[in-house]
Amino acid sequence: MAKFVTFGETMFVYNAKYVGPLDPSVDGPYEKYCAGAESNVCVDLQRLAVPGLETVWISKLGMDDEGEAIMRSLES
Repeated sequence: MAKFVTFGETMFVYNAKYVGPLDPSVDGPYEKYCAGAESNVCVDLQRLAVPGLETVWISKLGMDDEGEAIMRSLES
């Protein structure tokens, strides 16, 4: 079995839903999602279900809510 291995970070991103310049006094609303090229490539290759190909993503995650959210997102 062939392995496709990636190394890299996946980030937890917060994007403001409002339009305009940054306003530190505004607390939300915002969207939350995961972003990272290396993990995205592995997820997409896994979804293609290429026979005989195992995908592996190697990284380090924080032991916090964001790290757990990234793991849940990649496992689904």
